[in-house]
Amino acid sequence: IEAIKSLIKFFATKEDAKWKKESFGNFLKSNFEEYYPKHLDEDVKIALAEKDVNRKKKRKEELLTQVQDWAKANKEGEAKKHFEEVAQDVIALLREIEVKLGTKSIV
Repeated sequence: IEAIKSLIKFFATKEDAKWKKESFGNFLKSNFEEYYPKHLDEDVKIALAEKDVNRKKKRKEELLTQVQDWAKANKEGEAKKHFEEVAQDVIALLREIEVKLGTKSIV
């Protein structure tokens, strides 16, 4: 939250600011991987606990691939249902952006 306040102060409070204060925010969960399906919880914990930056990046990339594979293999819409339940804040933000941009629904 301090980082958000700092960004707002730097980008949105100046007279000639091109960014609005409302353009800054954060999700309910600290790490996007926390939205991933439960069967990956242990892998998520390991990835987020990794201290080495390069290994952490690699673990997070591997997790993303696992999520993508899981979602593609889901023909009954389990992945969509999962994210509709656990990532409501993310979906709401994407829909808000979609309205502002006047684009077709992606979620």
